[in-house]
Amino acid sequence: MYSAILERRNSALAEWESTSRSGVELFGEDATVGCRLSEAADFSAFIHKDVDQLIKSWRAESRR
Repeated sequence: MYSAILERRNSALAEWESTSRSGVELFGEDATVGCRLSEAADFSAFIHKDVDQLIKSWRAESRR
């Protein structure tokens, strides 16, 4: 149950990353807002990857 909730939230992180990258394209990487959006996208991608791995590890561990 908890992993399913976290998985949905993790999907939201992927959406946030995608939207942030679209903003970077719109405003440009050199603009202040573009730089901040790029960092937000990178952070979201980093967290998304880690949470995804945590969910997989939890499911493998909880089946034992």
